[in-house]
Amino acid sequence: MGAFVAPLALGARTHAPTSSVASRSLPLCASPAPFAQCTPLAAANAPHPDAAAPCSQVVVVWFRSDLRLHDNPCLTGIEDCVVAPLLVLGENAQQASLDAAHDLRDALRRRGCELFVRRAARDVVAAVSHFCSTVRADRLHFSAGVSREQRVLEQRVRREVAAMGTDVTTFWSGGLFSPEQLPFAVQDMPQDCDAFANAVRTVRVDEPLPVPDSFRPVSGVQPGHIPGCIKGCGGEKVALCGLDEYCSGALAKVDGGKLRTSFGGRLEPFLKMGCISPRLLWKRVVADGENSLRRYCAEIELMLLEFRRFMMLKNGVLPA
Repeated sequence: MGAFVAPLALGARTHAPTSSVASRSLPLCASPAPFAQCTPLAAANAPHPDAAAPCSQVVVVWFRSDLRLHDNPCLTGIEDCVVAPLLVLGENAQQASLDAAHDLRDALRRRGCELFVRRAARDVVAAVSHFCSTVRADRLHFSAGVSREQRVLEQRVRREVAAMGTDVTTFWSGGLFSPEQLPFAVQDMPQDCDAFANAVRTVRVDEPLPVPDSFRPVSGVQPGHIPGCIKGCGGEKVALCGLDEYCSGALAKVDGGKLRTSFGGRLEPFLKMGCISPRLLWKRVVADGENSLRRYCAEIELMLLEFRRFMMLKNGVLPA
């Protein structure tokens, strides 16, 4: 495994307005039910050492399909900024998504910051742009989508917030490779998974990014309500527990008398929600793991998910 390579930033622009938003610590909330022997997210619980100092910029980090703190490129480049994490929930959010939202809010609060939650039945663009206006955001960070629908939404968000003078930086996250790492253009990628896997066999999977220790929080903004209660069926904490159990071989499940794969049954749903990073899973199971059927299955499943992701990107690319 090679050294860390800076994450891909798509469409970054230069913008340097200042803001007078001060930072202050927010109260902690109750933690979800504990899970035994989970890999902890290493971070300090104390507020940022310079939390009382004014910051030059306000950065809104819009969490989309990346509900985690580990290996999240959207959290890079914000060390000296006031940070306003945002999550927009639809009206029919699933319980696993609500659990993931509760878990993310708890993890951020333990690092001195708040997760701001807004509800949007249809107009996500309005919810994001209104929040950026509320906190007087200088920059907006979010992960780039792969489907055509996601890309159209991103274009609309970019236009709306750019009209307010807010810069937008999108990051490639949620996969093993960025488009720039591929040995071919996305439009020329192989049409079957085996050929894709053979073509990228020599491409390095970068090290997962660490969890930030703390954040400079924005003040004077209502956090918003996450509906429902925590049932422990979703979120980064549960996902990391599943990874620990998968690595230990403790996840073999019996369904209707048939043994079903522990990867598909426990880890794949968290990958789709972005509660666990494919690069972390690759490092733990494939790169650093011992030769085993578990490692072989994980490598195949991750490569299949990567192939599908790039095929969706290929079919969803918008005309220039």
